[in-house]
Amino acid sequence: MPPKKKAGKKASKGKREDEAEEQEEEEGPDYSYELSLEQLLEHIQDWERRLARYQEKHRQLEQVNSQLLSAFEDSSKTRQDSVAFLKKTMEQRDDEIAELQDRLTGQRQLKEQKKEEWEQLLQRLRTEFQEMKDQLTSENNLAATKLASLEEFKRDREVIIARYNALTEEFNKMLEDHEAAKQRIHAKNLLDRDRLKKDMVTRVNHVAADFRKVSNKQMAETTKRTIRENVSIQSQMFKMSEKQ
Repeated sequence: MPPKKKAGKKASKGKREDEAEEQEEEEGPDYSYELSLEQLLEHIQDWERRLARYQEKHRQLEQVNSQLLSAFEDSSKTRQDSVAFLKKTMEQRDDEIAELQDRLTGQRQLKEQKKEEWEQLLQRLRTEFQEMKDQLTSENNLAATKLASLEEFKRDREVIIARYNALTEEFNKMLEDHEAAKQRIHAKNLLDRDRLKKDMVTRVNHVAADFRKVSNKQMAETTKRTIRENVSIQSQMFKMSEKQ
């Protein structure tokens, strides 16, 4: 089991990373789009960090179970059923970890797909905005050449302003739709993360309960006490990794 001080550092680091993900600044249309892309990349990196933590937890669980298997190999032949149960439990644990890794890989691929879609949308918006800007600049320059006719200039200017306001309103609406879609994706990610955490807690508790049933029937009191201590250590390690 890792030292508590080290786990505290990991928790603090995870907290700082979560706080960094929530900081957003809006200083102009182009900058807000770049910030959205950065947030998408940070989500992908966050899933990769979670996968690394699950792999580290899996490695620690393998060490604990390896110690248990070593203790059982020194025991009498009557404990072979318990050893087989532990091996089967390890195989099930490996399958669960593999399943989680597949799900995380799927999430990462989905993030990449969403990233490409947003990049295409942002590029299209930039192109349209530049075209609108160029068109308005051209029309404004054309209107400036008609200063000899003040009334005509005023009429043209009012038309240009009206068109600019309409296009600006449409552009702002597209920005709002983009922000709403981003929030929906973020909310879905939170729900998926909570569901994965609940699945892991349920599976670990189930395995621990089954393990205690077998150990109470087939092992001596000293061995049972050792197993209970290792199960307690395993549970603490899992809780510590959950806090990260």
